[in-house]
Amino acid sequence: MTELRIRPATVDDIEDLVRIHNQAWQETYGGTIPQDHLDLSANVDDRLKFWHDAITEADEKTRARIRIGLIGDEPVGFVFARPTPEDDAPRGVELRVLYTLKCAHGTGLGRMLVDSVLDRDAAWLWMLEGNDRAEAFYKKLGFRRDGEPIYRSWPDGHRDLRLVRDKQPALEPVG
Repeated sequence: MTELRIRPATVDDIEDLVRIHNQAWQETYGGTIPQDHLDLSANVDDRLKFWHDAITEADEKTRARIRIGLIGDEPVGFVFARPTPEDDAPRGVELRVLYTLKCAHGTGLGRMLVDSVLDRDAAWLWMLEGNDRAEAFYKKLGFRRDGEPIYRSWPDGHRDLRLVRDKQPALEPVG
């Protein structure tokens, strides 16, 4: 089996983060979200700025955590968690962005990425309603729906779900 690895993302990873972000959006939302919205969201300059700002601002002060996931030496996923910026958020940590390419689905890399930034902490996130695969994945990590779906930024009536989880219990030692 090929080795799965997680490491902190750096500014040297920005182009890979943009590539993964855009490819994962196509793989995840293609056929669900109108293609013109996917194309607009995949603006490379906007994504380069997003990742540059996120990485350069991720430090001890902000406590933001960005990790990149690899299969062998190939970057195929990422995760970004940060302290909640909103005063009325349901938990103190937001799982801001998590994507893996389809080639990484079912390998355990997604769980490794989440564990690398959340550990057992309470957290919350937004996800597209109807993304059953993602919702099942998050449920395994202790997340549950919080409130009714709402319209945020998706076109054509798509809604977001907010998921939350409480602090997770420590794992029992084996043996």
